[in-house]
Amino acid sequence: MLNQEMRTVTMSRSDMLRVQQALTHLVIEYQREANDPDTTDDCREIVKRSLAMWENIRNDFKWQMNEQDPEEFRQ
Repeated sequence: MLNQEMRTVTMSRSDMLRVQQALTHLVIEYQREANDPDTTDDCREIVKRSLAMWENIRNDFKWQMNEQDPEEFRQ
């Protein structure tokens, strides 16, 4: 199935760090919204599902970056 194919995106490490930073920003914003007392219950439920999705994407991206870095630079 096409959506299950593994794909390769070629970019510089500095661009990858910017993508990782953007993913972190998304996660932090969703966490903030989820914890905001003014957030409605419906919105909070949507935010929590979105947060879980973006955390998974960010963690996978971070893992792949770590695997591609030389060993002395790995986290």
